Amino acid sequence: MRIQVFTTDSSDQHYNDLPNWNGFFFHKSRVYIPVSVPIDDHAYSEMGYKWQFQDEFGNWIQYGKISSSKNSACKVTTSSEAIERQFAKNPNAIIRITSPTFQYRLDFNTMKQTNLRTQVIRDVRRVAEDRWGAMNYAFEPWFRKYTKVVAPLKLDKKPKLIYQVINTKREDVFKARMAQLQRKNPHVKYEIKELFHGTSSSNAISIAHENIDFARHGPNYICGKGAYFTNDVEMSRRYGDAIFICKVLVGLFIKGNSNISKAPEDNSMDTTVDDINNPTIFVKYDFREFYPVYCLLMED
Repeated sequence: MRIQVFTTDSSDQHYNDLPNWNGFFFHKSRVYIPVSVPIDDHAYSEMGYKWQFQDEFGNWIQYGKISSSKNSACKVTTSSEAIERQFAKNPNAIIRITSPTFQYRLDFNTMKQTNLRTQVIRDVRRVAEDRWGAMNYAFEPWFRKYTKVVAPLKLDKKPKLIYQVINTKREDVFKARMAQLQRKNPHVKYEIKELFHGTSSSNAISIAHENIDFARHGPNYICGKGAYFTNDVEMSRRYGDAIFICKVLVGLFIKGNSNISKAPEDNSMDTTVDDINNPTIFVKYDFREFYPVYCLLMED
């Protein structure tokens, strides 16, 4: 995943005001820790680096945590801190890590993880946390892409920053899902909508890396217990100081209610809405059917 930044401020001062955004990375950057310095296990968790792999759905998963498929048999038991400890000892090493079912080879030079049984290869990255700062590409307000994103929205105030979230694997998963549904339901005309998801900027990094979490629907899930989107940018603004512009796959929809926790399985409906005739709220139940493309950081 790559993230680009478009800004209305030509200075670098705004970065100092946004500590929660400093985790964004643009390439595999390495900062070596002197091997001669004794560091205990607890210190490695405080170093500010996390190790992650990209799963089959394009999401970045921290080592030691379960992937998007929720398959515990594939959960790597080696922790991020343990991998960082090995990296500190030898940043050119190839190490072996395990899950309850598989063994993997992790190559620090190529930043690849290989399943020794299936030979499936995953991308790996070492992500710096806030204290290590960020590497951002900033553009002036007259930059064409900044204007292209902002102009159609007709916002009262321009965003302080625009982040472009680029994750080609997630896009591929989205396209594959659309093709799958179209084959299954040839009578349905599927549409890719650009919808908005409002949230707090404190959630922005996790959304950029891991997509929108269903658990963030909040207590007022009037249209269903899924991921919420709207075609009204001002409505999304009510939910926080960050607005995600997302690609959302919409086919057939029904009116939602608070008891719905997944799309109906007995028909081809994939979305629930607030109003069948003139929907403004769209709720999705499969993370393969949406992904963020831009994040607008607004004034508080």
